[in-house]
Amino acid sequence: MKEGFIIRANAGLYDVFNGNDIVSTRARGKFRIGKYSPSVGDFVLYDEKQNYLMDIKQRTNELMRPSIVNVENVYVIASLDNPRIQLSLMYRYILISEIIHVKPKIILTKYDLCNDDYASVVKEKLNKLGYEVFIYSSKTSYGLEEIKKELKDKKVVFFGQSGVGKSSLINLLIPGSKQKTNEISQALGRGKHTTRVVEYLRYNEGWICDTPGFSSIEFDIDPVDVASFYPGLDKLYDKCKYNDCTHDHESKCAVKDAVKNGLLDKELYEDYLLLLNDIKLNKKVF
Repeated sequence: MKEGFIIRANAGLYDVFNGNDIVSTRARGKFRIGKYSPSVGDFVLYDEKQNYLMDIKQRTNELMRPSIVNVENVYVIASLDNPRIQLSLMYRYILISEIIHVKPKIILTKYDLCNDDYASVVKEKLNKLGYEVFIYSSKTSYGLEEIKKELKDKKVVFFGQSGVGKSSLINLLIPGSKQKTNEISQALGRGKHTTRVVEYLRYNEGWICDTPGFSSIEFDIDPVDVASFYPGLDKLYDKCKYNDCTHDHESKCAVKDAVKNGLLDKELYEDYLLLLNDIKLNKKVF
């Protein structure tokens, strides 16, 4: 048997990279009823004669949406304009990554469409929360060389809202990849889904995973645990008097004290409360 990792899954076929070649495989029936169903990112053993997956190795983490496992690096892609990123949505994308214990980095696109002041404000806010930010434009190539160096030889996952430029960036990084791009819907203010499958693409000695864009997010997390992963609250949540504090109605709460004393951004805290309420009601988050 040979070993490799799944770089693409589509219609019951799993493309596996074994270190030299890409082999198309199928999964045996046991995977449909076992602990795992094969996912992009899985390290697997396969029968090289019949090209059947025989075993899936233990996973280190798992993104539920998009479905990717063994994630090493996450880059949240967001646009500075058309559509302009809402920081509340950015915090939710960050939360997705933090929950699987991967600290994300941020790439802000469409720098040519906004003014320097706005780009600086967004970058500064995210930097203060501890996140590294890259700014770039596909039209002028501003910041592209810095991103190329940053991604070199890494295994990374791109995700974010539809229409923010994930596929355009990949087309610049990997000439010939021909990822589909689309215009922004003027009525909805967001892009249409152009990437249909989750797929790792070769980039130098590393890999870039393109994912379908999404604007609604589902979190499978206990409300009391949200703050431990939420940007800005993650350094305060364990300083409250009560271990089960949700930082909402409770007294002697370090998070609420930080907001009151100007040490934590009030808008960020209000965004947290909105998300917390949605999670309590088990709603999809937008």
